Amino acid sequence: AGEALTVDVTIQNNGQTASAAATCALYLGNPDDSGALIGQQACGPLGANTTVTLTFPWTPATAGPARLFVRADSGSALDEPD
Repeated sequence: AGEALTVDVTIQNNGQTASAAATCALYLGNPDDSGALIGQQACGPLGANTTVTLTFPWTPATAGPARLFVRADSGSALDEPD
């Protein structure tokens, strides 16, 4: 608790075409169930079948394990098929 950490996440575009720019967000807990936003960053545009690694700074408030979630298009900016 109280020790500054970095969390590295890799975002991959598995599609056959490039994606537009989007916002990627890191949460402590499930964002669909009151998860707390840790940070957000621009990610993309990404070419087809490419990846980008983002680094988020985080200082946990409590010691112990934590469940982190990443939402790759947190602002729903990308037009994606279901």
